[in-house]
Amino acid sequence: LIPNINDDDATVEKIGELLSGIETIKKVKLLSYNNLAGSKYENIGKKNTMPEGEPQSHERMQEITHILENFGLNVVL
Repeated sequence: LIPNINDDDATVEKIGELLSGIETIKKVKLLSYNNLAGSKYENIGKKNTMPEGEPQSHERMQEITHILENFGLNVVL
């Protein structure tokens, strides 16, 4: 999940609606944003193209889990 890109309730609901229509999906694994990747770009001399942001809190990840579970999805944190 990318902060302020795809972690708001409306977007998560659209994701849930989309994924729930795909019968072959057995589970959804949620990953909070990892802002440590930016330093890897610097180490190899590349421009950091990752958006700025803080990882979602545990509470927010729980909220997102519940939104997706309402679509009948098996969600794993």
